[in-house]
Amino acid sequence: MDQAQDTLSTYNYSHVAGKEQLKALGLWPVENVFWQIKNSDPHTALSFDHLHASHDSVGGRYTLQDIKKILSVLGCEAEAKVEDYISKFPQWRGLSHFKNVLNATFSDGNEKHDLAKEIFYACLSIFTKDWTLEGYRLLHVLTSYLELDSLIGLDGIEGIC
Repeated sequence: MDQAQDTLSTYNYSHVAGKEQLKALGLWPVENVFWQIKNSDPHTALSFDHLHASHDSVGGRYTLQDIKKILSVLGCEAEAKVEDYISKFPQWRGLSHFKNVLNATFSDGNEKHDLAKEIFYACLSIFTKDWTLEGYRLLHVLTSYLELDSLIGLDGIEGIC
């Protein structure tokens, strides 16, 4: 914000010099209304959107698509095992329970997050190194995602070094 304000001040003093600086920053010679409101810098308000960046993309939509592709190659027996494992997954409060995941569409990022946890365990006995190397590697990717997701979830806990 300070850089933009300084550049606008330069522009107001000398249009030639200020215009070049504004162009280099990709800005227009317009005063931002938020500069007049105390503690309202939009740049400091930006944050990581955990739900959409993780659950709705990497851990949800894309991973599930890849799992479906691999299972379709492995055949109906593998698909049936995954569906069976998912439907028998233990239930607890705050975790979505699924009966049919391979032919369902999900629009809720939180459901995709829950599904990523459950489908990891459902695919452990199917995506072995000997049976499908791609599936085995995808489980490693899913493991990394779940570990990262757990660490991101520790955001508000005090006393963690």
